[in-house]
Amino acid sequence: MNCSLSGEVPQEPVVSRKTGHVFEKRLIEKHLASSDKCPITGEDLSVDDLIAVKAHRTVAPRDLTATSIPGILALFQKEWDATMLESHTLKKNLQTLRQELSQALYQHDAACRCIARLITERDQAVAAYQDLQKRVSQGAATGAAPAADGKSVPQNVLQAMSAKAEELKAARKKRVKPATLATKEQVESFKQTSSHTPHSAAKAGITCVDIHPVQQNVVATGGVDKVIKVFDREQQKTSATVSGHSKKVNAVAWHPTQAVLFSASDDATVRVWAAEGENYTEKIKLTEHTAATTGIAVHPTGSYFASSSLDGSWKLHDCTTSTTVTSVQDITAGDKGVTALAYHPDGMILGTGSGTGTISLWDMKKAAAAELKLEGHTGALTSLSFSENGYSLATGSTDGTVRLWDLRKFKCVKTLEVGNAVNSVRFDHSGTYLAAGSNDTRVLHVKSWSTKATFTDSNGAPVLGVALTNDAQVVASVSLDRSLRFYGQ
Repeated sequence: MNCSLSGEVPQEPVVSRKTGHVFEKRLIEKHLASSDKCPITGEDLSVDDLIAVKAHRTVAPRDLTATSIPGILALFQKEWDATMLESHTLKKNLQTLRQELSQALYQHDAACRCIARLITERDQAVAAYQDLQKRVSQGAATGAAPAADGKSVPQNVLQAMSAKAEELKAARKKRVKPATLATKEQVESFKQTSSHTPHSAAKAGITCVDIHPVQQNVVATGGVDKVIKVFDREQQKTSATVSGHSKKVNAVAWHPTQAVLFSASDDATVRVWAAEGENYTEKIKLTEHTAATTGIAVHPTGSYFASSSLDGSWKLHDCTTSTTVTSVQDITAGDKGVTALAYHPDGMILGTGSGTGTISLWDMKKAAAAELKLEGHTGALTSLSFSENGYSLATGSTDGTVRLWDLRKFKCVKTLEVGNAVNSVRFDHSGTYLAAGSNDTRVLHVKSWSTKATFTDSNGAPVLGVALTNDAQVVASVSLDRSLRFYGQ
């Protein structure tokens, strides 16, 4: 009798009382340890159902194929083939397991990264919410909270602006041109007096410049290298480096009387920096814009400033509460954004220019809608500058023209064809001269609308910013060749 499992003569035979099949005891017990079914019939079976069979132990006859050397070799060959096949199967299973493990590890790593990002976003949202709560509480405490619609200028801010406007109007009637104001002959004789490279050479280019209204030897520049430099014209050296922006600085402006700087950047923030000894410390950082900020205009009070952005809006900010009090979307800007802005000398009108070439004049008393629109440029507006006389506005555009607008007639009265994109225009304090930056630097006599000086020292590199001292005795320009240049006698 043979075992029903192995087909060989059992050493310790047992028989199932239910099915009558004979098994090798060790084999059937091992099977029943993992299953309670008969391996032959599938019926229920337990160890208790097995009956030992008393039989003489016999030596199993050798298989016929193992009785000769060729047969033994063939047997070994079969066993070798079976071993190799099993080895191949094991390696294949191992490779599959490795792939599954690799996929699992990758998914685990991706999940960890996703969780880390979500935690960071949550922390940022919590910080922003806490900052917003702080600003709202500050605004409520000082009475400078935004108007209900977010577009109108708050009443207390309007009162401060109106009082300053009346003061400036009264002073303008008594104002006389400075005795040191440069004559036309002097401007015609201007030449480059010095050239400096205060910004990094790794990311070449200076994008903007402003001369302090009171300390005329102090000049601020912003660069592609993400920093602001404060330059002492008298000592001919950099007196401070202001770092904090994470992208290119697009605009810098000085406070009317204090050593305080305002800046706008491609990182979509506007910041306020105050001098502390020889260094400048960040005092305000506003992140309400959702795209690059393109311009800064400081109100004559010095307590408020406006910013423009490629998100198509301009915003009014309160320095005393570090809050945004007004936010207005310029519908004429479309998807090209607000590219430049400037305050009228009285501070009650804000001029903005858009990427569509439209100029908008906003009355602070009715800021929700533009009071007037001036059209004529065929390219994006890059710069605006109001004359101190209160009725002249100069604009520059990528269409290669400088235009002079008479605000009493609301029309363009002069046009200068430059030929290349005009990147910056700026009146001197008296309104007698106008500086313009294109692929060169020009100084125009406004009344005669004639060019009195042209400087080509930038060697064709675009001049991105120009400024004049109050008496027009010094012209400053910055360009993409990383140079800050001064012109005078």
